[in-house]
Amino acid sequence: MVKDAIELGSQFRAAEITRAAGEDENDRSIELSFSSEAPYRRWFGYEILGHKAEEVDLSILNDGAAFLKDHSNRIDDQLGSVAEARLDGDKARAVVTMASTPEADAILGRIRSGELKSISVGYRIDKLELVKVEDDVETYRATRWTPHEISLVAVPADQTVGVGRASEIEPRRIPVIDSTKGADMPDPIKKPAVAPVPNPSDDLAARTAALEAGQAQLLEDQKAAREAQRRAEITELAAKHNIPAEMRDNALKAENVTIGAFRWAVLDHLGENAGQVELSEKAVGLTPAQIESFSFRDLFRALSRVGAPGEGSAELEACAAAARLGGRDDGSVRIPLEVLTTPTAMFGRAQTVGVAADGGNLVATDLDAMSFIDILRARSFVLSLARPLRGLVGNVDIPRLDTEGASAWLAENAQAVLDDNAYGLLSFTPYDIGRGVELSRRLLMQSSTDVEAQIRDSLASEIAVATDTAAVYGAGGNSITGISNIVGVGTTTFAAAVPTRAEVIAMESEVATANADVGRLAYAFNSAMRGSLKGVAVDAGSGRFVYGDDGKVNGYDAEVSNIFTAGDVVFGNWNDAIAAQWGDLDIMVNPYKDSRARTTEVSAMMTMDFNLRHAASMCFSNDGV
Repeated sequence: MVKDAIELGSQFRAAEITRAAGEDENDRSIELSFSSEAPYRRWFGYEILGHKAEEVDLSILNDGAAFLKDHSNRIDDQLGSVAEARLDGDKARAVVTMASTPEADAILGRIRSGELKSISVGYRIDKLELVKVEDDVETYRATRWTPHEISLVAVPADQTVGVGRASEIEPRRIPVIDSTKGADMPDPIKKPAVAPVPNPSDDLAARTAALEAGQAQLLEDQKAAREAQRRAEITELAAKHNIPAEMRDNALKAENVTIGAFRWAVLDHLGENAGQVELSEKAVGLTPAQIESFSFRDLFRALSRVGAPGEGSAELEACAAAARLGGRDDGSVRIPLEVLTTPTAMFGRAQTVGVAADGGNLVATDLDAMSFIDILRARSFVLSLARPLRGLVGNVDIPRLDTEGASAWLAENAQAVLDDNAYGLLSFTPYDIGRGVELSRRLLMQSSTDVEAQIRDSLASEIAVATDTAAVYGAGGNSITGISNIVGVGTTTFAAAVPTRAEVIAMESEVATANADVGRLAYAFNSAMRGSLKGVAVDAGSGRFVYGDDGKVNGYDAEVSNIFTAGDVVFGNWNDAIAAQWGDLDIMVNPYKDSRARTTEVSAMMTMDFNLRHAASMCFSNDGV
């Protein structure tokens, strides 16, 4: 049955920025397209906004309508005003001028950088025309409508169901003109044959029932659209990261598992299965036997011209294939990813040759079968504590919840206050990090598998030192930004070079205050600090010390690394630290480092980044010197 009228309040639609403000600081204008004749699904059917000159009233916008933040009508949330609104074919466009306030300046910078780009327009409909009925679904054209504000939003109105926000305008009864009954219908614009609106008291019950039915259908449509989007995003994410089908299906069945929660579940899974890297897109295709026989020693011998003719040719061919696969042709040698990530049983013991200070004593160390990545992780305290995120391609942005919307107690029949969650991005950018080692001709001449293990261990140890240093002290720019330089990390100051027990507890309180004292909590400092804390008494008579005999500080694990500057201490939840890795290991061999001694210099480089899921999960402290 065709409706003779529809109850409508304010409506909202997603829009898009077509040109952000220029680099000139005096240019504070933004161009955007805020509407088109694309059909939007509403609870009553499809809605089409007419874009003829007589169908759209742009007077409010052209009278300097507000450019708002999140459709808020608070004065402090006005970011600027509309300078111009016009029709452009079947679209409507506007130019917005940003206000000269500190908040507007900050927002303008985020728009220029591309971080903020979602726009929503609020409008009211005055006349509707039924233009089509197909499969019992009605399509209506708004033949008179008025946009009244434009907002910058974090998440625009759902484009599938056209769901907006709670109405700022009281719902009104919009008459419907049925133009599907033939060509004899009067022109809805020139001759709007609108039936008289009944007195509200005459059919209050009928109108209330119709409104409640419409609202119920709107909620059902909204719920169905959200669920379809949730299922699609979970399925796509699971396929991208090779997530087990059972884990994916469990998330799909549980409606309370949001896409955000599933993203972090994926990170947890990747961290727990760090050695099981998906290689389908980046593998050269080496067989298990070829991976087992791949020799760093033979590769370096061939590159430094120490080996016999043909020695290392298989390794060189595999590295060349890896370079081609990665699109690299810069003269470096790329070790295939499957070689780095596959545990190899031949490296069960590690020995070295030469001077004791250079590892010359033949001291055997029993080791389990390990991959190069395993060795690297074991040598790096950061990689051993942080979540690994491996096999990445290009820049990576992970959505995160910055501020959770607040709930409120409501009076009877009161509307819920919309207090949206604020979302940000956890960004990872590939940075090259590495170190070099020198290998003597005599070492390269050895044929023992122990030498092979020593070479791999040396490279991993050097990269581990570089990784740990950058993750703590990196200054950003062209390198990783470390914990000490990440904005939002907690800080406290010690009165002296060695903290008291109370100052150590203050670090824990700094993290706890930010509700971040959960997960993998641990301290990290250098060996001198460990020795000092072994002498800091917990109290006067118990004989207990801050650094206990169990290797813990105040009951928390403690990692020791001499990359730390004297007096520096880090404490926090290392589950919120993420170490991202972009695949292969690049090798550059210089056989002419010392031509007389025939020393070969090997530079090893990996592409990595480091970031914190929540900066407040960490506290960096020292005596301020």
